Order: sequence, then structure tokens, then C-alpha cells
Amino acid sequence: MHNTITIIWVACGLGLLIVFGMSCGSAVEEPKNQEEFLEIIRQCEPAQRKPKTSPSTQLTKDNQVQMETSSEKTDEKALVSPHGFGPYPVIPEGVGNFIWKQHSANSELMIRVKLKLISEGINVRGATTMDGKVYPKIKGIVYVNWERDFFGLRRYISGYMCTGEDGARLRAIRGKNSNRRKIRESDVPHDIKLIDMDKAGIDPYEFLGLPKP
Repeated sequence: MHNTITIIWVACGLGLLIVFGMSCGSAVEEPKNQEEFLEIIRQCEPAQRKPKTSPSTQLTKDNQVQMETSSEKTDEKALVSPHGFGPYPVIPEGVGNFIWKQHSANSELMIRVKLKLISEGINVRGATTMDGKVYPKIKGIVYVNWERDFFGLRRYISGYMCTGEDGARLRAIRGKNSNRRKIRESDVPHDIKLIDMDKAGIDPYEFLGLPKP
């Protein structure tokens, strides 16, 4: 009888641990596709600037955009991507003295995605390209890799990518956990959204409406 009661208490305790671990992950987002991911980032901190043009607007000779050329006059070829992506997009207002240079194809796609997001009013602080996808760096968004504890009940962040500001917050959280030096999803404030790296990111060809090679 005593053993039966002990087993019941242990089972109940494990059940509570599982429920607690699941309920504390409200800062975790699980997008099922790119559209859901885009919806998540569109709900974050808006850009403090107004878009100069719509994302679909392209450069013409009348657009006064700084271009890096070998001559004083803007060469018409400099207005078009050398990688077959078409005319360069207009630089949104507030971006600064941006100069189109000879970037690699992946870098140009990343820049185009970033500029389009800014044109939509999203406050993109930077971007990274990895495994064919673009990860925009936005305040409040942290892309994470997970690992589980020995019992498989709790998830810990094994790696992350985010803005410098959010990175500093995560390092401060990890510093407080001197006994384990790992960050659980329940440790993260609710104003930070954790997104699995495998479920995040933007396919630049799909997002920009470009044919895939």
C-alpha cells in the first residue's frame, strides 16, 4: 500500500513538472510556415521611419540614389543587379547613406529582404543569411537552438542569434543562473519571442518574388 501511494505521488510530481514546463513557454513562437513567421515579426517594434516608396518600386534614372560607379555619371548598368535579380530597389527613407556595391548574390538577396521589410515598416536592425534563408535581426526576436535535460522535461537554449541588445539581456539572465549556466525558456521575459531557428527565416526568392536558380 505504501509503495502504491509513493508511486502515485511520484507520477503526480512528474505530471506537474511537465505541465509547468509547458506552461512557462509562453514566450516561444512556433510558426508553421513563412507567412506565420512574417506575421510574428510584423507584430514587433515598428520602424521609426516612413517608407519612401512601396517595396515594389524600382530605381529609375530620376531616382537620386548613391551608386558606386567607375565614372562620375551613373551608368545604367549600375542600376541593375549583376546576379540577374533585376533593378535595385529604392532605398527607404531613414536608412542613411546606403551605397549599392558589388555584393555576392547571397549578400544582395539579404540586403533586398532587409530593405523590403524596412519599407513595410519593420524595424530591422540587421540580418544574417544561413542555409539559404535570411534571418532579420529585430528587437524582441531571438532565434534559438534547443537542447533538453536528461529527463527530456525541460528545454535549454543551446545557441541563439539576435540583436546586440537582446543578446546582452540573455547574457545577464545566464549570469544570474550561476548554478547551471543555462537558459531555460521559462527564464526569458515575455517581451522576448523565442523562435526555433529551423522554423524561422525567410526564403529570399519567395519573399522577393524572384525565380529560383
